[in-house]
Amino acid sequence: HLFRMPKDYPSLKLTFKALLFDFVGGYLLLIFSGFYILISHGNASRAPFDDFASSGFLSLIIALLFMSVFIPLMEELMFRGFVLDLASEVYGRWASIFISATLFALIHPLYILTVLNAFWAGLVYGYLRIRTNSLWPPILLHSLWNGHIALLAFFIY
Repeated sequence: HLFRMPKDYPSLKLTFKALLFDFVGGYLLLIFSGFYILISHGNASRAPFDDFASSGFLSLIIALLFMSVFIPLMEELMFRGFVLDLASEVYGRWASIFISATLFALIHPLYILTVLNAFWAGLVYGYLRIRTNSLWPPILLHSLWNGHIALLAFFIY
């Protein structure tokens, strides 16, 4: 049942709303967290993407393949498939979404920004998974987020 394709208009409409919510919320978190880091620490360290960008387009293609296909598929299967379904059997809908989002955030401990952003995304993806009763919409949103981050990292750095 996890991989059924939602074909009804409300699920499609909800997926596009969730995409907007995911990106707007994600960028607001990045902006405000970035300002907090600059104010509290005086500087922000750059991520080590220089080697990634200097490796050429083959590294971009490999990164996009992993970050936009394999990682979202595996993480969504684990957190919105297994964890969310298991928690839903014991707890209510919102508690299950919160549990899966918290666990999802805890596997993204690179920076505080990634933890907050992953928690936000986990809430959006979990809600979308429950409402559409499918993993495809959260996989799509997760893929778009990861893919655009990889593209930004490659072309900015």
